[in-house]
Amino acid sequence: MATAIVADGAREHLGHGPVAIGLALIGALLYLVTLIAVLGGRAAPSTPTALSFVAGSGALAAVASGVLAVLLTIVAGAGWATIAVRGGLARPRTSTGALPGGALLATVATQAVLVAGATELARRHGPGARELILWGGSALCLLGVALYCVFIPSLVRGLRARRGERPAGDDWIAMGALAISALAASTLSEAMRRLGAPTEIARVAADLGAACWLGASAWLAPLLWRERRWLLGHVPRTYGFDRWATVFPLGMYAVSAAAVARALDWREPLHTISAGALAVALAAWLATAAGGLRAIPR
Repeated sequence: MATAIVADGAREHLGHGPVAIGLALIGALLYLVTLIAVLGGRAAPSTPTALSFVAGSGALAAVASGVLAVLLTIVAGAGWATIAVRGGLARPRTSTGALPGGALLATVATQAVLVAGATELARRHGPGARELILWGGSALCLLGVALYCVFIPSLVRGLRARRGERPAGDDWIAMGALAISALAASTLSEAMRRLGAPTEIARVAADLGAACWLGASAWLAPLLWRERRWLLGHVPRTYGFDRWATVFPLGMYAVSAAAVARALDWREPLHTISAGALAVALAAWLATAAGGLRAIPR
């Protein structure tokens, strides 16, 4: 998921060049590994792995096109519906219990399905697309935000309880879940306009996207403060797989800033902020990938 999001940001700012294509191919390979884990029964439908799989399907749909984008959107929707029916959105868990950031993957997966679905419906203008976007899209967007509001208090309590400890990589999902909500609302607004939905409702969706992006921005200072000892080298910078959960929010912050800029016609300064955030996300991706390669047993 993290790699696909960074690939989307690279496409936004660097075009369909080698960086975006290379990241998209790596993201597709990692997606297949996750798919094998889910289909092989090694990931229960309510675990973060399954929710990440749904979100990853939506993220890859954003960088794909044609039939592949449609198939990935269908897979994301079907996976989300399966998890929702089994109660996985309301009770996200792992084998060791609920994780602070992992719980917010319910929001991430919900909004990823909306982004992929709204993009495809806006492209194809099929029968009933406007009504589906207007009612179904709005419901999904609000559900994602509501899930965030439900789970964020426990995450904040967890952060306070672990004050002074090594930061967990998935702490950053607190910011990333709001960033993808901003992307979802902004994408929904653009789809509404293209499909001829009432302008007032499209504007409300765009404003919601801006509010979510500002909320994501507000998380940057406290999260960076928690990371200060690690960033300054006061604690060992050892590799942990959970650091991929830091890369995703950084990439999503860049992509969502660009989406909000389009929805509200705020090209500056948001486009510049988006480009800067993408540079940080690319650096984080490279550092995390390098750490992962060094951690492979020789």
